Amino acid sequence: MQFIDINAMLGEWTPKNLFLRTADEMEQEMKRVGIEKAYVMDTKAWLSELTAGNNAAVQAAKEHSMLSPVMVMTPLLEQEFGGREGAVEFICKNRIVAVRLFPRDHGYTLNPWNIDKLFTLLSDLRMPVLIDEMEHTGGLESYDELYHLCCEYPDVPIVLLTPGYRSARMIYPMMEKCKNFHIDTSLLIAYRAVEEIVACFGAEHILFGTRMPYLEPGTFVGRILYADISQEDKEKIAYGNIDSLNRQIRYPY
Repeated sequence: MQFIDINAMLGEWTPKNLFLRTADEMEQEMKRVGIEKAYVMDTKAWLSELTAGNNAAVQAAKEHSMLSPVMVMTPLLEQEFGGREGAVEFICKNRIVAVRLFPRDHGYTLNPWNIDKLFTLLSDLRMPVLIDEMEHTGGLESYDELYHLCCEYPDVPIVLLTPGYRSARMIYPMMEKCKNFHIDTSLLIAYRAVEEIVACFGAEHILFGTRMPYLEPGTFVGRILYADISQEDKEKIAYGNIDSLNRQIRYPY
């Protein structure tokens, strides 16, 4: 069974000696555990400089066939991305597969008054948006923002990355109400969480993700391979749901 990883990063992150530091090392690890494709951003786009980081992710994907580029964006389309046309050109030219947001670290909110221009563009493109649970501003009130975001832009697939076991009482009602709301498998570690979500809301809400290189990916492969769900649902989680979102992206050219 193939796996597509929607939650991976390249570049420096912490002072710690992470076990994967280069695209070559990531590809070797992916081959070892059976992951065929990884959606990657470069941490420079998060921690230091947007343009350099986004270009680094694109370059890594050009040089490594197992990687697909993720673009980090902010609400300032005109000032940081050459306007709507500049952003679309970069996305289409480099076949960006998802956009990742860091509202807390980059200093903005997910309220429509702040992100409407960006999400109008992403809605037109049907572009998946990745937001880390620890990054979507923090605190229970942040889920109100996330819920309204899903409702306001129903054509944008929203993917909450690294949801912890304590988030179930927030994310379960969102799955019930929002078809465009998804989570990834990294940190989905509560007892039989995968089985419960599939039984209650369907496998379509779960996307395979590992959080490489901070976490070891083999654990997450095993969690899906040995989950007590149907083979069809395993395949949806492992690659089918991500592939479906990718095929819905509307590149203008």
